[in-house]
Amino acid sequence: MPVDTEHEWQATHNARLLCEPLLDPRSTQYPDWAINVMFYRAVHIIDKALACRGVIDVRNHEHRKKSIARHLRGCLGYFQAFEELSRKTRYEVMRPTRTDVEDALQLLSNIERGA
Repeated sequence: MPVDTEHEWQATHNARLLCEPLLDPRSTQYPDWAINVMFYRAVHIIDKALACRGVIDVRNHEHRKKSIARHLRGCLGYFQAFEELSRKTRYEVMRPTRTDVEDALQLLSNIERGA
């Protein structure tokens, strides 16, 4: 299976998960998890766009950011902000607010349009 197709599958899979009542970003009791699923949907959208440009060996977020800067410049700021929000919910025990969830939805939308 081509790399871009694998990323498309995972991005779609994550989108379906976000449609489940448990993780629906607008009504979930688990906004931290919803933000992280949205972030990883964005990761796969970006990785698919990079794969379509011949960048298939993205090893980590730092390498991904360098590749975004080179090939998807318009997405870099969105990715960095999204990565930071996701990191805070995962490692700093940040309790996301409704505003944080709305910000995540907007970041995802921006990445979907820009990739």
